[in-house]
Amino acid sequence: MKRRLPLGSLLLAVGLVVAGCTNAEENQKETSESNGVFTADDFQEAEEMTIYLDEKMNDFEKEANELIKNGTIDTGNNDNFSVAIKELGQETVIAPFLERYPDSLMYGEASTIPVTFESSSTDPCGFGNCIYDKVEVLDIDYNFESRNVYTSEEFEHSQLIYSDIQMKYEDPSEEETQSSVMSFVKTTDGSLIFSEVPFLHVETIDFEKIDKEYGSIQSRVPESEVEAEQEAYRKEVEETLAHYPELQ
Repeated sequence: MKRRLPLGSLLLAVGLVVAGCTNAEENQKETSESNGVFTADDFQEAEEMTIYLDEKMNDFEKEANELIKNGTIDTGNNDNFSVAIKELGQETVIAPFLERYPDSLMYGEASTIPVTFESSSTDPCGFGNCIYDKVEVLDIDYNFESRNVYTSEEFEHSQLIYSDIQMKYEDPSEEETQSSVMSFVKTTDGSLIFSEVPFLHVETIDFEKIDKEYGSIQSRVPESEVEAEQEAYRKEVEETLAHYPELQ
């Protein structure tokens, strides 16, 4: 025999179901975002690190152009020019950034981390003979709300990803704005490390891409070779990860 719930009880029950679904959705969103690794403090620090790096890159552009203008940097020799600009990038960007955020930038076994810039010349260049009289850095718009956390199924590390990064050089003659990605990984001692950033040539890690490549081996090589191919790929990834401290 069917029993009928009183209307008040029925509304209450429906309310509990809706509230339960809402809470479940919120919990699922929170879990997918933090995933037990990245916290609200990490999101804040990632934003602060990015803004500080942006400030240092602007300082680099300003100082480089002043040195070019007053003749301190030799623009008559491309090799000398390139060396001077790269050294200035280390001095004005990398050194102060690492002083504030030690071990937050990785670049394999290299001792220096190149910065991304573009040299331009007001005079036409012929046969590669250019006299550069200006340096530009990327103009980047960050959407810190567009983020997600990806956890690798195969390597069990997590990555904080900002997928809505819009960038272009300041010169209006350059190409239209391009989309990019910025990401971080987190060490077991709680430090954040850039794993991809538009301004710098750092050791790049993309765990989602790594997992897809690992999984694709099974469908594109003979069954008898899958295990060996996956093991070889795993070693290749682990060689890259060896440049980093232990990650969460």
